[in-house]
Amino acid sequence: MCQKPLGTQMPGTIVRVKVDPFGYIVEDVGEEIQFGHGYQYYT
Repeated sequence: MCQKPLGTQMPGTIVRVKVDPFGYIVEDVGEEIQFGHGYQYYT
């Protein structure tokens, strides 16, 4: 079960998966972070 902080539940699972590296810029500080993973939701 996937659970939100407010207690809402949904059937399924969230799995961490490898992806091609991509950058994300944190707007507050202008710093770029590199990610090599994402998350996939499966029902």
